[in-house]
Amino acid sequence: MVHYAEDGSVPVIADDAEWMTIDTAPRDGTAIQARIPGHGDDNMIGFHYIGDCGSEEGGAAYGWTFVTDQEPPDDWTDGYCWAVNEAGNQSTLPTHWKPANRIPTGYEAAGEVSPNLKAKAQGEG
Repeated sequence: MVHYAEDGSVPVIADDAEWMTIDTAPRDGTAIQARIPGHGDDNMIGFHYIGDCGSEEGGAAYGWTFVTDQEPPDDWTDGYCWAVNEAGNQSTLPTHWKPANRIPTGYEAAGEVSPNLKAKAQGEG
C-alpha cells in the first residue's frame, strides 16, 4: 500500500538524508527515493504487490514500481522491476535509497501520484 500524509501529499526527494543500500529499504509500500543505474537518483518508487505468479506453486509477486508519474527504465516490464522481465532478462535493480519527504499534491515539482497506485492504495483498484 502507498502511504500518503493526511493532507493528501505525495513523496518528494529528501536532500538531507544519506544513501543506504537497497537491501535495507522498506518493503511495505512506503515511498522512497531510489538510485537506479542509468536512470538517475530522483526516482520515487515503492515495493508493491504485482499479482499472482501463475506458477504451480502459486504465491504472490511483489516488485518495485514508481509511485509518481515518472518514466521507468526501459527494462521494467509494465512499469515494474522484475527478477526476469518479459525479454527474459533481469530488470535494472535500484541500488540505493533515501526516505522521501512530502509536500502538498499541487506542488508541480513533485509530479502526480500514479492514478493506478493511488486507486490501489485507496482500495479501488
